Amino acid sequence: MTILLVNGPYDGERIDDLGAAVIRMSIARGGHEVGNPLGMAIYEPTKDRKQAFWADNQWLGTIEEIIEA
Repeated sequence: MTILLVNGPYDGERIDDLGAAVIRMSIARGGHEVGNPLGMAIYEPTKDRKQAFWADNQWLGTIEEIIEA
């Protein structure tokens, strides 16, 4: 089953519903480059788990290094 993310940086995206009470998605303001802010978008699922609404962004720091695999 999938859940639809509503509003925020992932608006309109569908993800697999893993049953989490809160959904956290990684974000980077300005793209994934050294020095840009890095954090997560927080989504809260509805009771029927068909949608999850954006609640907030939590910024954790900045991208310090990019390691190519």
